[in-house]
Amino acid sequence: MKRRRGLTLIETCLSLTLASMFLTSLFFLTRNHRNMMRRLQNNTSALYMLESMRNFARFQLDSGVPLSAVTSRDLLTFVEGSKEWKVLVKATSESGVEKLVISLARCGDASPDCIYKTEVTSR
Repeated sequence: MKRRRGLTLIETCLSLTLASMFLTSLFFLTRNHRNMMRRLQNNTSALYMLESMRNFARFQLDSGVPLSAVTSRDLLTFVEGSKEWKVLVKATSESGVEKLVISLARCGDASPDCIYKTEVTSR
């Protein structure tokens, strides 16, 4: 009986199937990791920008400027990549206490991906 050398067709198909399953799962893992890193980077940037905006509003308040005078145009200077981020400012006054709500939204295609908010109140 003759001894054959090499792989049979079934062994080759099986190894290609296993390799493709491994590479597919590796692709999905790297894509999920990349998305998670992008979200973490956006969260870090948003929190940094919101903290800067809140500090600016507090500085304006300490300088004697009313919170209602702070506009979103003033706060846009703190936004990195202003095409991706939108700033909305809402000032209210109830019983002598002024309140400024700063909203920061990262706009994707049409609707905002995520919205971050912070408040500044006068005492």
